[in-house]
Amino acid sequence: MDNQKPQKAGNELLSDRYKDLQTNPFTTYRDPQTGRWVVVKPSVSAAA
Repeated sequence: MDNQKPQKAGNELLSDRYKDLQTNPFTTYRDPQTGRWVVVKPSVSAAA
């Protein structure tokens, strides 16, 4: 199975269709008091 060639879809390779995943800009944590998950948006800082 390691020697398989990438599959073609039309004239392009399937790997050419997909872009690399981006990093997640949000931070999540679980509030120990309520047990709920909290999503924290990143703060936007002004460039100096």
